[in-house]
Amino acid sequence: MTNTDLTNTGELPYAMTSNGNPLKSAVNGFLKLFSSVWLGVWMLVFLLVYSSIGSVGIWIPSGFVPDSYTLSRDHDWIHDIYWLYIHWTQLHIRQAPGLEMTEFEWFHWWPFYLNILLICVNLIVATLRRIPLNVINLGVWMIHSGIIILCIGSVVYFGTKVEGDAPILRRNVVIEVPDHDPVRIAAQPGNGIAMDVGDRHYRFEIMNIDPQWELLSGDDAGKRAFAVMVAVHSPEYQYVRTIPADFPNHVQDAIFTSDPQRPMVRAINEIGREIVDDSVQISLEYAPQDTFYLMNSAAIYLREKGTYEWIERPIHNLPRYNDYLDSRSDAWLPRRMGAAPSDTSDFVRRHLNVRVPAVDERDPLGDVPLYVTRYLRYAIEHTERMPGPNHDPVVWVRLRSERGQVQDHELVAFDSELNHAENHRLAFRWAGSRDELAEIARVEPATLRVVVPEADVDVVVSARPMSTDEDTFEPIEGTDFAYRIENVQNDLNIGSGGLVSVAIVRIRTPERTFQRWVFDHPDLPSRDLADEAGAVMHEQEVEFDDRIQMQYNPGRRPAPVTIIAGPEEHDLNLLLTIAGEPSLQALRPNQRVDLQAGITMEVMRYLPRSRPETRPRVIPPEQRERNAGQQRSMIRVELPVDGGMHEWLPHHVYPFRHRYEVLRRFLFRPKEITLSDGRVIEMMYSRQSYPLPTAIALNDFQVTAHIGGFTGQTSSIRDWTSMIRFDEDGQWTPAEPVSMNKPANYGGFWYFQAKWDPPDEPRWEGDPGSQGLNYTVLGVGNRNGVWTQLFGCVVAVIGMCYAFYVKPMIKRRRQQAVQQQLASIQGRQTNGEEV
Repeated sequence: MTNTDLTNTGELPYAMTSNGNPLKSAVNGFLKLFSSVWLGVWMLVFLLVYSSIGSVGIWIPSGFVPDSYTLSRDHDWIHDIYWLYIHWTQLHIRQAPGLEMTEFEWFHWWPFYLNILLICVNLIVATLRRIPLNVINLGVWMIHSGIIILCIGSVVYFGTKVEGDAPILRRNVVIEVPDHDPVRIAAQPGNGIAMDVGDRHYRFEIMNIDPQWELLSGDDAGKRAFAVMVAVHSPEYQYVRTIPADFPNHVQDAIFTSDPQRPMVRAINEIGREIVDDSVQISLEYAPQDTFYLMNSAAIYLREKGTYEWIERPIHNLPRYNDYLDSRSDAWLPRRMGAAPSDTSDFVRRHLNVRVPAVDERDPLGDVPLYVTRYLRYAIEHTERMPGPNHDPVVWVRLRSERGQVQDHELVAFDSELNHAENHRLAFRWAGSRDELAEIARVEPATLRVVVPEADVDVVVSARPMSTDEDTFEPIEGTDFAYRIENVQNDLNIGSGGLVSVAIVRIRTPERTFQRWVFDHPDLPSRDLADEAGAVMHEQEVEFDDRIQMQYNPGRRPAPVTIIAGPEEHDLNLLLTIAGEPSLQALRPNQRVDLQAGITMEVMRYLPRSRPETRPRVIPPEQRERNAGQQRSMIRVELPVDGGMHEWLPHHVYPFRHRYEVLRRFLFRPKEITLSDGRVIEMMYSRQSYPLPTAIALNDFQVTAHIGGFTGQTSSIRDWTSMIRFDEDGQWTPAEPVSMNKPANYGGFWYFQAKWDPPDEPRWEGDPGSQGLNYTVLGVGNRNGVWTQLFGCVVAVIGMCYAFYVKPMIKRRRQQAVQQQLASIQGRQTNGEEV
């Protein structure tokens, strides 16, 4: 037998046998093992199972098949598949406690790399020992070589992969006032800042942003620009300045008027100049982004209060998919409304202790480590009332409609923010005595007192809005004056917990007609405002006419539904003013009361003595956003200083440095801890940062809609395009488009469209809303090893083509040559020739 024959049978030639040498025996055993085809088959099976578990998980029965149901001819096969689908549960092993891996991490784990390595070794050894390198086997050698090159490229790709996203604001607003450093705030609707320069107070607020503001004058007429409208309140003036990006010569001011038909007019038309106050300079500039934030990462950011920059501490081995709590009292677990705290869902205790050391010498805590000891995947910070020693009544109320709609409320008697609901139509009060109970139930109408001292007039009238007819006035008897009550506004919040009520009265005198605002608050004297159309706001207030004096009393009327606790601690009463005169009746917990229009009310629980306690509230799985990821997670951080301190931190998608930089829809709520030395440390839980190769600026953002145009719904958009620029040695490159299917490559990273800023309705009373397109979020990632992978695939494909097409041709030609040679020999033998 030849050496070639020995090689093809998997045996070693005599020169390579052990001959009593242990090392040679081990090498021989290794070569025999890894030249086995079955070993390769089993490793490929393991790879298939491993990949399947990591990608789609496994399916397990979620219950038993009921006796009434059988999979038979009586049922449609589609119905059978659907039934099996809804009665099986998908289980992701990689998400189990102890693993807590993303899909990327699962394929980045050592078992996967080891299996790939062993497959490559098996391919190499089996190819060298079993498949001679010749023209016939060249295709197989190329296939195996391509697979090995592909594996090497994949290891490089996954081993060096970095991926995340970067938020890029479209513009910053730069504000400059005399004797003050320039201030920058994010160009976001509703963003604002107050500035004090000596005894001069300035206030700036972004009223609106128009991403398609049309220029109406000059050579640029008809062009559109991203424009920011800033309301300016200075000691002398109040106006709105419009600043279009890239068109500084089109900056203009608008001033307020008292004309409801023209609430604002251009300053050039009213005062003869474009700019009201040249000493206030407002401009727009790029908001460069030089950092992106890694996917599936975690970090704690620290800084001493009053400083600007965050110091980052990366968190490694933090869970992602399961809650880790030591006891039920760590968080508010899901339970029924009004139920006792012990009435919670199944609780599983899991221990967690992740050490987070300092990695930066500037860390405000020095070398003191932090410890993450609790983790919640989906929770919000929530304050609930618990039984306590202090007299602080709280009641839980459920409103139910005849259609089955349910609304639950928690009302706290002594908290002005929490003692009412349903726009003050539902209230909760405490009455310490029968007299206080009667006072709460007392109804007093709103009145306006009108006094004219010179005419000895002093009358009190009902403060109700009168006719809207411009010519209708109520004369003041014995005088040449007349008035008309145009509007009343009660319980307006003026900040600092204060409430004010105002009556707006139009007054006519022989000399003029003006508007008077009559406040009930002692710190807010009445004001007279000009009534002429076109009057600007900073000139709108006119000299007060003291010949006519007015006092507004907003009166009092209880809420339509008022729950009153007291006078005894466990007493509850219900005061109804829905239908005219107030009615008072006793109330007890779990008693259902009919209100009106099919609505019923029920007191679910009542505590006369309570205390507030703030914990994370775990949201039930069925109420969670499916793709929230880490965005709703919370961690509890412990500090081994000053006897031990801890704080719950909510997750922040981006670690913004200041509230002026926060992008719309994103959270900014750092927590504070006070150390024994008096220092206050701010903490924030977010993602790890990674430097970009250079700063990026957003020049423009374009939306391409389907036929019919943008309807306000995301489904009507065909594509989003960010026009971005890169910083090259202090100069911005030309704008380059980045869209969903057209990424850009720069500095070893690829940039693709990940998120955008859609139009947004006002989120609360006073919020200006947004037309959107104020920022973009770019996905950022590298692709090391992709060309190696591609080369391996090309080599393997060429090898397959060779093996399936070229090899059969070569073998056929060789067979034909042999057959021709044999035929020639036979012919010669037939002719008696010597062969």
